[in-house]
Amino acid sequence: MRIRRLSAGALISLLVVSLASRGGTAELPLVADELHVQAAARGTVRVIVRLNSLFVPEGLLASPTHVLGQRQALRAAQSTVRQHLRGLRHRVAREFGGRLPMMAIEASPEALQMLASLRGVIAAVYEDVPVPLALAQSVPLINADKVWMAGYDGTGQIVAILDTGVQKRPRLLSRAARSSRRRASRRTRSARARCAPAAWRLRSRPARRCLAP
Repeated sequence: MRIRRLSAGALISLLVVSLASRGGTAELPLVADELHVQAAARGTVRVIVRLNSLFVPEGLLASPTHVLGQRQALRAAQSTVRQHLRGLRHRVAREFGGRLPMMAIEASPEALQMLASLRGVIAAVYEDVPVPLALAQSVPLINADKVWMAGYDGTGQIVAILDTGVQKRPRLLSRAARSSRRRASRRTRSARARCAPAAWRLRSRPARRCLAP
């Protein structure tokens, strides 16, 4: 009986120590105070939201079925974030097609507060700032520094670059192509109007050539 009492007392002591240690180590906030200050000063701040979802690079997944399943899970997590932000001033800039556990969001102070409360759904929130690569970082990425140290500096070598063209199917490139065609069309119409306003607008005769504006 005495041994049981001692064991119970030891367990209670360990539990108290465990709770005290948890209370002493406060979790870091999801959103840094600096981002809240920037959002209040500017009206909005653009952030990268990292979702608290299991993620494996798609090239390492076993099959297309696994790839599809991961994308669906990431889209579901993104949808959860969208639902919590509904009614708050924000703009989802990018969702990366469910291929990454990330979202780029332009958030108002209220939306940022909501993101800060989504612990468990969101793993971290970072400020979205451009970070240009410099040679000190980009050269080692392709191991060019090791090649140079080995004595291969390109002397006497010829490099040929074969460009097979641009695939216009992606939405970003197709929008850019349409915008470029519209600008070219507007410039053409403007030039024709300057060359022969009456002939072009009334179509009484074709305007063959414009020698001077």
